[in-house]
Amino acid sequence: MKFYNGALNAAQVSQLFSTNAVTAPGGNVYIPVTSPVSLTATGAALDLNGNNATLASVTGVAGTTLQLGAGILTTGGDNSSTTFAGVVTGTGGGITKVGAGTFTMSGNNTYTGPTTVSNGALVAEKFGPGSLTVSATGTAKVSLKGTPNSAAGTTVLAPGSALTIATGGKLDLTNNSMVLDYTGPVGTGVNDTRLNILNNRLISSAADATHRLGYGDNAVLNKATFGGVTVDATSVLVKYTFGGDSNLDGQVDVTDLGALATNWQTSNVWTGGDFNYDGFVDVSDLGILATDWQLGVGSPLGPGSFEAAMSSVGLGHTEVPEPASIGLIGMGMVGLLTSRRRRRHE
Repeated sequence: MKFYNGALNAAQVSQLFSTNAVTAPGGNVYIPVTSPVSLTATGAALDLNGNNATLASVTGVAGTTLQLGAGILTTGGDNSSTTFAGVVTGTGGGITKVGAGTFTMSGNNTYTGPTTVSNGALVAEKFGPGSLTVSATGTAKVSLKGTPNSAAGTTVLAPGSALTIATGGKLDLTNNSMVLDYTGPVGTGVNDTRLNILNNRLISSAADATHRLGYGDNAVLNKATFGGVTVDATSVLVKYTFGGDSNLDGQVDVTDLGALATNWQTSNVWTGGDFNYDGFVDVSDLGILATDWQLGVGSPLGPGSFEAAMSSVGLGHTEVPEPASIGLIGMGMVGLLTSRRRRRHE
């Protein structure tokens, strides 16, 4: 199947009225760019056959298929809000969302090409491995999951696939994780993630007084799995978690306090104790950690047990302080850190 954006001749118009299809020389079938397309029966498929296509909107019930091949589908130009509940497939093919409406892709999509949100909103269970680009008037959103940070919602961008979010645009992870795989040195990847969060481009609409997005280079975190997927050392990891969870294990404990103490009064990132994204570790970050102290302990945020999480950071036999002791720990930290600063200025 091929698609067109040119005018029909008289014979084609007549055929369109009589058969709801237009045949061009060579037997190719064309659909006008202003046409909404709806797949209403299980087993129905829209096959781009590797061609680029522009459609006003697309809807589909569960059990339908949108087959991109290597083609790019541009949809949403009629400004309507639609849902495609089937599966979007394609090797190298991608989706471009235009128009003011919301396009929801609620299936377990497998397409590998780029995703671009030029306008309006694009909602998915998770985004594929291709580059993800969000313009100043666009929002890309991962749907809220019943279990935070489950594999069903973890977006993994493959090495070489860029994450680009323009000022004004947003990528909303809700309560999910993201893996930004890279090759070679991490470069500016960690700081770029910090700035995206600081400047409200990378967000979590599920965040509240205790939850926010944490991030870090897996060369530092040394995780074998993350968000229900296998990860390697050359990955920037982003997680919906508690403020103060420096090592992204879903709990705020002595390990996180130690990371903050070690990096006190230094320029740093989340894994070094910068929990407010300003690039510096100070009393504001200590306040976040103290407020959330012991959250998740015994019930980590996301898959895995407390014992497994403790073992993964080498603390399988460490006693975790009771919540009531956070005040004493906080006062001790302040005293310790104050003395450190005094020695620096002597």
